[in-house]
Amino acid sequence: MVYFSKNLAFLKELMNLKQYEIAELAGFQRTTWNGYENEKSQPSFDDLIKISEFFDISLDDLIFKNLSKDIGLMNKKKQEKIEEANLLEEENAPYVKDETTQAVIRAMQKVIESQADRIASLKKEVASKNIEIEALKEQLKDDLDKEEQS
Repeated sequence: MVYFSKNLAFLKELMNLKQYEIAELAGFQRTTWNGYENEKSQPSFDDLIKISEFFDISLDDLIFKNLSKDIGLMNKKKQEKIEEANLLEEENAPYVKDETTQAVIRAMQKVIESQADRIASLKKEVASKNIEIEALKEQLKDDLDKEEQS
């Protein structure tokens, strides 16, 4: 049986992301990802490889293994362990032994890194906008001073 679409939805849910977020992080349009996740379209071989590499899961597991049953992450305790393990190097997380769980952790680390990069970018943008605001305030103050002098 093919589990590809169900696995995409499961991995998205596991990473606590919305569809547009996971699509962007994995390098796809939201509509493309939606088609794959909802079995409305089939990915090309290149897209399968791209998704497999993003989640660091073998093509065989991504397509043919029911990941939600295999790694049993639906209970809260296991999810908490993954969140804790996400902060550690793989070799320092002895309780995370199965390959699929490690792959999910690596994918979550990629998401965190990507989100950190996005936050840094947004901080720079905010700083730039603050400089613009200060310049506009100064210009407004100068204009008001000129108007009062007239």
